[in-house]
Amino acid sequence: MRREGLNHLSALELVEPPRRYEHEHPGDLLHLNIKKLARFRHSGHRVTGVSVKDSIGAGYEYVHVAIDDRSRIAYSEINPAERAQDAIAHLEAAAPYHATLGIITGVS
Repeated sequence: MRREGLNHLSALELVEPPRRYEHEHPGDLLHLNIKKLARFRHSGHRVTGVSVKDSIGAGYEYVHVAIDDRSRIAYSEINPAERAQDAIAHLEAAAPYHATLGIITGVS
């Protein structure tokens, strides 16, 4: 029993699966996320074995994602920044996209 990790009563108790919430109707909730992605001009030291630091100005890009909670349908764009106006513009583009699929209603 010890070898299998079953030598304690707590190991024999059933573990309750995680409770996941999910809205009842599509379009009730959109999750908005932004992921920062590094740009680079050439392969890094892990690939080439040479530690070079001349990738000046490579910068970042930002993937803006809107996912419907019920249907899990996503709309994403790559933007040059993660400012508030970029997030608003992404939401204004995601809402009509989800409306064309019938997920969100009342969007013009």
